[in-house]
Amino acid sequence: STFNVLPTAGGRLLMSLSEHGLKHLVAGARASVGMKAGVHMFEVVPVQVQGGGSHRQQPRVMRIGLSLAEAPLLLSEANPHSVSFDSSGELILPGARQRVAATFATDRVLAVVVNLDAGSPNANTVSLFCDGKRACEPQKLPEALLGKPLYPAVTYRGVAFKVHFGPSPLQPLPFRCKMLQQAAADDCEVPAPLAAPGVARQDVIFPVGLPDEGTFRWVDYFLEKNRNFTELSARTLLDWGEVSGLRRRGSIGCNDRPALNFGVEALDDLSLPAWIASLSGAVPRNLVVAEVQGNLLAAARREALGRFSGSRFRKIAVVVMGEPPEEYKEYVRASLLEEKRREAAKGSKSGQDKEGAGEPPAVELSEEEKEAWFHPASVPDLKPTELARIFPSFTLPEASEGFDEIRFEWQPSEPCQTYFKEWLLKQKALQRVEDISPSEWFTGRLAEWQKSVRDWKEKQKAWKQILEQLSEWKKEGGEKKDEAEKKEEGKPTEIDPEELDVFQVQDVNDIGSGEPLFAAFGQEDWELLERRFELHLLVYAFRRDVKDPERPMFHQSHLAFYYRRYFRRDLNLNMFSCESNKEFIGLLKDTLVIKAGEGMLEPQLSEDTPMDNFVRLTEEHRRDRQRRLDAGDETAALNF
Repeated sequence: STFNVLPTAGGRLLMSLSEHGLKHLVAGARASVGMKAGVHMFEVVPVQVQGGGSHRQQPRVMRIGLSLAEAPLLLSEANPHSVSFDSSGELILPGARQRVAATFATDRVLAVVVNLDAGSPNANTVSLFCDGKRACEPQKLPEALLGKPLYPAVTYRGVAFKVHFGPSPLQPLPFRCKMLQQAAADDCEVPAPLAAPGVARQDVIFPVGLPDEGTFRWVDYFLEKNRNFTELSARTLLDWGEVSGLRRRGSIGCNDRPALNFGVEALDDLSLPAWIASLSGAVPRNLVVAEVQGNLLAAARREALGRFSGSRFRKIAVVVMGEPPEEYKEYVRASLLEEKRREAAKGSKSGQDKEGAGEPPAVELSEEEKEAWFHPASVPDLKPTELARIFPSFTLPEASEGFDEIRFEWQPSEPCQTYFKEWLLKQKALQRVEDISPSEWFTGRLAEWQKSVRDWKEKQKAWKQILEQLSEWKKEGGEKKDEAEKKEEGKPTEIDPEELDVFQVQDVNDIGSGEPLFAAFGQEDWELLERRFELHLLVYAFRRDVKDPERPMFHQSHLAFYYRRYFRRDLNLNMFSCESNKEFIGLLKDTLVIKAGEGMLEPQLSEDTPMDNFVRLTEEHRRDRQRRLDAGDETAALNF
């Protein structure tokens, strides 16, 4: 049964919990005996309960029907392995509904007759009777249910269900029909009990896997092989709410902690799974606590383990990391192929509606899909911003946390540890540090730099004014010759700036003739000068502020983010006529480069490089461009 089913009277009366938002969710239960031959019936009586009926937009639900042992517990058109009658008079089939009977209300004896007698004209049908009278004609069973044991099942909300399997009917039918309790052993399927008699210990599985590397797909795989386990997770709450008819808004965001947005606070805050876990001792069942983030955090694991205290629980961490075994890979391939077939069938059906019937297209896996370890998903396990924030705290489980057993499902312990370490290093290279902030060291260095740039620009402006004044005097033809000669007194012999080695210049403010090294800088040179130092400062400030020796650099794809975080303005590549970081960094390759094959920004200068060295680099770059332009290389021109 679902977690909110409350069985009483020895299991003959099914009620439901209403606390913590559960009143908004439908409840579902399935019998422990299935029918596989003969003609048999079972009965239920919907009972009005105090406070039943509608809960805001959640109306009363009453459904009675059949499902397979491996089917979801709730009867709905989303259940591919079930058939049921709804109180609206509709027959609910996989993916469809159809009106077959009149509506039914509470306090009526409802009988479901299942005909699995191969010799009967109504073989493989199901019928509904109300107070002993036929409510509908025999309805054909869905193809997915044929030849398989069928288990009585109910789904309800706002009512209680009295269930009756015999030996005598509560309301006789117009013909003789055995109750399920009277069925011959050969006509029934009785699954093995969930636990041996007298064994009350419950297994609680904590799967520990990396984001987007098959954790939830492994849970599906495990549950298919272990029907006696029930998943406890936020994603099951999402499915439960949708099957219950709750309307949600927006995208789910991620698989691990999806945004439910049902408009019910007790559900939307995702606290219900933890609340249910705290009650797990009252209703014995084996559980799979399916969380990606929580099961990777030591503190969250301890908190979760605390909900399963006592000797009756056997708490098991199952680590699913690294390369999976071939059996699991085949499961992934089969699942992916089935999904592609469903998508192709949808497209084919849509095309048939427009153009007429046709053969569905053949579907195959690509070579890349055949080699995939994990099932690709359109929705990530964790939100990217949350993953970037929390992944440095991820650890593998340890026995000291309270686990009774730690299993390494895919690879032994040591290879798992290595794989996990490599994954962490990769994330440190690729993920942004969302909460990083500039330090006082960065602020001080930036202020010092900005003052230097202002001084240099003033020096250049003053030098240009001197040149303009000298030019005017020459035009005047000696009218102020005496004054000019006076100005020239003490001035060193004229120096050709282009012939100087920029790195031999002692003072960038005066190359020896009063002329600054940056005298010929245009606006584009000043822009490149400032970007040189800013990016140099940025990579070293990141290294200081992140405080992680395993994270000395960041990926070039995060350059815009960190630039804005530190300098509080955007890095506009369009201003430099660049379409990518690679193209832009190519203009500054004397200061930093993008490491080939890794994409990391690597500084080319030491942290303590003097600020005026960036002037020298910029002047060297300007001269090189000019030489290339003089030689006819038009690609050297900057087009800012």
